[in-house]
Amino acid sequence: MNNRDYLNQTNIDTVINILSKPNFIEKNSLEPKYQNYLFSSTNFNLAFETIKNFKLEIKKPINYEQTFLSIIKEIILNSNQYFLKSILKGPHHLMQQLTENEVQCFHNAGLLVENPSMEIIQWWDSIKEKVRDRENIKKIEIGREAEKLSFQYEKGKLSKYNLEHLVKWVSPYDDLLGYDIESVDKNAEKIFIEVKKSSIKEMRFFFSRNEWRKAQGKKNRYFIHFWDQKNELKILDYKEISKLVLKNNNNTEWVSLEIKI
Repeated sequence: MNNRDYLNQTNIDTVINILSKPNFIEKNSLEPKYQNYLFSSTNFNLAFETIKNFKLEIKKPINYEQTFLSIIKEIILNSNQYFLKSILKGPHHLMQQLTENEVQCFHNAGLLVENPSMEIIQWWDSIKEKVRDRENIKKIEIGREAEKLSFQYEKGKLSKYNLEHLVKWVSPYDDLLGYDIESVDKNAEKIFIEVKKSSIKEMRFFFSRNEWRKAQGKKNRYFIHFWDQKNELKILDYKEISKLVLKNNNNTEWVSLEIKI
């Protein structure tokens, strides 16, 4: 049977019905009674245990190939976010996460041909773009929450000196400053704080060359607030920052440096 023979209204309807089943990356959680059904050829090998509550509006007259591609795209974009990161390395890296039947689904859709058309390339690129956008939004949200913690920390610390009004959260208005918070010490002299946050257990963060240059300019007035996975704060002064930069820097032309504490 030709792969395109799978693309008919009956099988499209079947796939949409399947889309109420568990997320396809949670393979071990799939109920046994569904396994043979999901992996059957009548569903054109769409071996996905897919997202819940997904609805696809099909326009008439139906373009079955486009509908098939739309279904696969929605399944991918609604899968587990951590799992989805593998697609940023390229489709083959995503395929390595899937079963043979699941990979066959992509073959049937013409998404893994040796010399893809521009349409297929753009299809994959559109998914990667959406994943990157989500990742960037997530990073910004995590970063802003950490900045808020530092802002509140500084105001609380300075309240006993009646200096909390001097704390300024400046990064939302200028990304090139090289720091996020302007604050003061107990003598009301300015200090500059770059805020970092880790959402994993390992204590590491990225430090840009611009931030390093700003630290070199401010020296003992420059600090890093590092918030770990549990939102516990570690404060690094200029001396500690310098040691970490020297320890982690193997390239004099670096733009962004991964710092491990």
